[in-house]
Amino acid sequence: MFIGLEAAVRRPDLIRSLTLVGVPHFMSTEREERRIALARQTELTEDFEQFRERWNYFISDRTPGLSLPRAFECFVDELRAYPDQWWAHEALFTYPTEKSLSRVECPVLILNSDSPLAEASRAAAKLIKNVELVEMPTLTGAVFDLGANLLGDTIETFLSRLDG
Repeated sequence: MFIGLEAAVRRPDLIRSLTLVGVPHFMSTEREERRIALARQTELTEDFEQFRERWNYFISDRTPGLSLPRAFECFVDELRAYPDQWWAHEALFTYPTEKSLSRVECPVLILNSDSPLAEASRAAAKLIKNVELVEMPTLTGAVFDLGANLLGDTIETFLSRLDG
């Protein structure tokens, strides 16, 4: 997501619009707390317990409606990055979101599901000059799997207004 945001800031001549889903924009104290919690280095061991929390997140406590095979695919995808998965969170929580969000010139659509990023997405929207924030309270998880049609329709409507 931040790659698209950065492209929009650096190359406004190439980016006509931007769609963001769940913007992890946190203020400094919360950002640092999340970075410390999520961007911690881990060591690969022979004990499965190191994966228990992620197993529970993806499998045992998966979003209702998400199939077990799809949940397992997501779990396996996350394991592929192990033990270096912390790099993504380090990049995420050290990226200057406030500065970049305020510099975006193109129209931006933020799709805001009922997720832990809902408040952060609303805060991000306040920093963007030309933004449309669409609340999607019926989407609570696995939004690209379970809400693809709603997301697609909303994006298509947004883009057609820009072209119209």
